[in-house]
Amino acid sequence: MENGKTLQNTYEYASDGVVPQIDNLQSVPIDVISVWMESFEKDEVYFMSNIEQENGFESYGMLQEQDVDRLLAVPLKREK
Repeated sequence: MENGKTLQNTYEYASDGVVPQIDNLQSVPIDVISVWMESFEKDEVYFMSNIEQENGFESYGMLQEQDVDRLLAVPLKREK
């Protein structure tokens, strides 16, 4: 785990009929989303058009468990 850092999911939007996953996404090791972090570090969003895009990455299993097909992840930053 990278420096023991974890992520907390504080916001989630789920369409009607979609089971919310926010409770399952607390204290997620940052290493699980290392491929997303590469985009975030460049101030870019991360868009996954198909789950197979994550195949081979640690995030793949987490997304499969949640029945995720597509994903848009956006970094939220707070200015100091």
